[in-house]
Amino acid sequence: MSIDTPNTQARPATLDSLPSLAEKTSAFFQQYLRKEKPEVIALKAQVQAELTASGIGKTCLQAGAKMPMFVLPNANGETVAAEALLARGPLVISFYRGAWCGFCNLEMRALQDAVPFIREAGGELVAISPDVSDGPSELAETFGVDFDLLLDRGNAVARAFGLTYAMDERLRPLYKDGFGIDIGSYNEDPSWELPLTATYIVDGSGTIVEAFTDPDHTQRMEPRDIVLRLRSLRGAQAGR
Repeated sequence: MSIDTPNTQARPATLDSLPSLAEKTSAFFQQYLRKEKPEVIALKAQVQAELTASGIGKTCLQAGAKMPMFVLPNANGETVAAEALLARGPLVISFYRGAWCGFCNLEMRALQDAVPFIREAGGELVAISPDVSDGPSELAETFGVDFDLLLDRGNAVARAFGLTYAMDERLRPLYKDGFGIDIGSYNEDPSWELPLTATYIVDGSGTIVEAFTDPDHTQRMEPRDIVLRLRSLRGAQAGR
């Protein structure tokens, strides 16, 4: 399981001092490319291109749509309701593949650094994954995560957002036997279904005001951009 090293560095003091998530994911990806076999890189690139061409990044819920309400358990088994979160103000939702995904770990770590700024801007943050193993709990402990990692068994919520797809069958043996990542086991679901790694910002009325839905799982919304969008939303509401 791809749990990164603990985040022992001091938290950024200002929004401008937040490290760039894009730079971190790019460096991580380049490191992977240097080690991986060319034929594996080519296959993964082909599958990624096919997923993008399917149009899923555009047919899933976009800005202006109403968010499907949900009630999900967090990594501690506590129930979290979207309606209760929205009653406090805007909600940021990050859909991630699972604790086995190195790119997702980088994002969760970056989001944790941004949590104080997200809350200062009036927002709250949750992350949603179909990974029902012990991974999310380990991830939360490793990174000191103090936002909810919600467990979406069977991708029910991700499906309501239009984000789900089944991992290509050509990749499954590679992940299971080559990488030691049995997604069917982690998700307790033989379909190997995953969500797009999407980020949504939802206002207090439940309307999606920002949707980052790139089908490429190496691309994530910058935490700094999340905070700036929340600040903009708060400013617009104050001016009414």
